[in-house]
Amino acid sequence: MDFEFASVDGGDIVVAGRIDTSYDEFAINIDFGKTYYLSSLLYWNLNNSKPFIELAAGKEMWEIIDKYQVEGGNLYI
Repeated sequence: MDFEFASVDGGDIVVAGRIDTSYDEFAINIDFGKTYYLSSLLYWNLNNSKPFIELAAGKEMWEIIDKYQVEGGNLYI
């Protein structure tokens, strides 16, 4: 799947992915509202053989919060 920034508007960012770049429609959209800071490649792709994003839970979630000093409403990937 190939990803790109579909929209960057006033801090609201939409990352979208396509299975095939010859199609106009995106297979997935990920909306990040009121983004404070972003450091990323402008275009990237991934290997579809395993999940590319998942929510952290339990101990892993708290380790990420402590390591990256996540505050309410912020998401770091």
